[in-house]
Amino acid sequence: MKTKFSEMVGRLASRTLDGPGEVAAALRREVAEYAAAPKPGNEQIPPVLMQYLTKVAMHSYRVTDADIAQLKAAGYSEDELYELTVSAAFGAGLARLNKGLALLDN
Repeated sequence: MKTKFSEMVGRLASRTLDGPGEVAAALRREVAEYAAAPKPGNEQIPPVLMQYLTKVAMHSYRVTDADIAQLKAAGYSEDELYELTVSAAFGAGLARLNKGLALLDN
């Protein structure tokens, strides 16, 4: 069962992070990795996105229309913002899932 679950999560990761999209797959992967363990100094992610992605990963309930408006003003489309948000949420969620499963294994 654990193997089947891992395969399903792997397929979801592949579709979410590597599938076709407006945002380059490399950036979507980088965003997911960052959201799994936010830390300063990531040079792959544009600085204008960092505060937003941290908010999505750590305190998603605090995301406001103003956050989105600021990123749109910086040139990001709704499709790009959607993909970046999903990538960050996926990375953060997967990290929490893995931590929970590790606790169950112990």
